[in-house]
Amino acid sequence: MIPERYAGYEKVVTLGAVNFTCISGDKAANLAKIEANMREAVAQGANVFEFKKLVHGA
Repeated sequence: MIPERYAGYEKVVTLGAVNFTCISGDKAANLAKIEANMREAVAQGANVFEFKKLVHGA
């Protein structure tokens, strides 16, 4: 049973698993890639995101 305080939340979660090649030391480029990938995942229905690895420098 779902507690009352959570009743208004979505019952289905769609996970967007994102994997991309980082540009070492280029924080702006890495963040731009993250944003672009997240926007694409949202367009496909994702509402939770998982990045395979930490982005060094971002």
